Amino acid sequence: MVLALKDGKDQYDTSLVEAALRDRAIGYSHKAVDIRVVNGEIVKTEYVKNYPPDPTAAIFWLKNRNRDRWKDKHGIDHNVDEEASHTSGITKIDKRADFATEAAGKTLAMLALLVWIDARQRA
Repeated sequence: MVLALKDGKDQYDTSLVEAALRDRAIGYSHKAVDIRVVNGEIVKTEYVKNYPPDPTAAIFWLKNRNRDRWKDKHGIDHNVDEEASHTSGITKIDKRADFATEAAGKTLAMLALLVWIDARQRA
């Protein structure tokens, strides 16, 4: 019974943290109340508090939700097989070119995300 409660609590805590990180990454708003004393009287004013997207949280979220796609380092085998034929050498070069193209695409996607976040912050 205690183990089931602990598991449920862990899942609940994890979902709260994930939701908070997601909200921070994309930006969020909530209702708030400003309380001030004006001319000796308490004045309460409701307003909406806005938090802009946070690029650092967005990067963290992406890297942890889809590690293979957003990780910083990719393993590349730089070993050369002395007995490899010319054809297999071309295949290795093709694979490296494909990797470079994919990495460039991810870099552009991350840059586009950061530009989008910046534009939302300025709006």
